[in-house]
Amino acid sequence: MMDRTAPSAGGSPDRPDLRLSWAEFGLLRLLSRPELTADEAATLGTMLPQCRADRWPTLLGRAADHGVALWWQAHLAAADFTLAANDRLALRRHCDALALRVLRSDILHARVARDLATGRDAACVLIKGRAIEARVYPAGVPRPAADLDLLVRPGQRATVEAALLGHGFLPGHLAASGHEQAWSAPDGTIDLHHTLLCPLRFPAAVGPTMGAMSDRVAPGPSGCLELDPLDQTAHLIVHLTWGVGADLRHLGDLVQWVRRAGVPPQPALARIATWGARRAGAAASRALLAFAPDLDRAWGALDRSDARDHADALLQSVRQHRARATRKPGWPWHVLFETALRVDDPLRFGLRWMARRVTSASAHARPF
Repeated sequence: MMDRTAPSAGGSPDRPDLRLSWAEFGLLRLLSRPELTADEAATLGTMLPQCRADRWPTLLGRAADHGVALWWQAHLAAADFTLAANDRLALRRHCDALALRVLRSDILHARVARDLATGRDAACVLIKGRAIEARVYPAGVPRPAADLDLLVRPGQRATVEAALLGHGFLPGHLAASGHEQAWSAPDGTIDLHHTLLCPLRFPAAVGPTMGAMSDRVAPGPSGCLELDPLDQTAHLIVHLTWGVGADLRHLGDLVQWVRRAGVPPQPALARIATWGARRAGAAASRALLAFAPDLDRAWGALDRSDARDHADALLQSVRQHRARATRKPGWPWHVLFETALRVDDPLRFGLRWMARRVTSASAHARPF
């Protein structure tokens, strides 16, 4: 097979430009897919030789930041494209680090998730990346993960926390809204979600909706409880458009899920609306889901200057749409309310009720 090697660099500038050109953005988008269609693979094959060698360190930095180096390695190998020696070594180091994270996540899954989330009456629901991996990721395509995300079913919090203590985990950071807490052990971290969504941002999703969702969960291919496919789609959209830690892995999750799960976008948008994101959530989600049948149409319709001005163009564009669609208060009430939520006094629940109504429409509210 023909070996297409990256052209030699003409010397790196003292201050490399970390911004991406539109062509580099397109290359980043394709390389950061879990798997490629035949047409996408052909497009990638024509784009790779056109990328300047001195730009690869910047691109590989993006791969490392977003945790997608394993996918890059597979796509470059399939395209018979060889990086320069230093870049090849950097990519291998990124992949080795990710492979170790995947192994640790596998161990956590075997040790804890199967104990807490296996069986129809399990206390937890497996959510986010590991939840969709067995269903839509093909064999041989790893889904890099640093931790496990478990959603506690209503009334099971004490049982789950006792089980985590028994497994050697200790409670760590608790979100200001109380909906999520990190539990850590020497071999990894579990994010324990008490509600699927942040109650400050999605107040309507807390309470009756969660009870209804509990009735819709069922064991998936791995044996762990999973969300209903429609809820899964809506949750992936919400996490990508609102998540503070969202990256290109999560875009890959959504692309992979949409292509293989066959859930239409409009019912997912309706589900998000019932969760309480009618204003900002509707605008950001429609910007994301203005596609048929591929997510690329949504991103291609965005202002291309955004892609040139931001290395993380995909996520930045969505965040800009979110900011434009969201009313920002004239005074930062969220600071007062989120501070008050940390105070354990008789006013706490009253302030929580007020915070939900004031900050749920605010771009400053603590995101999912």
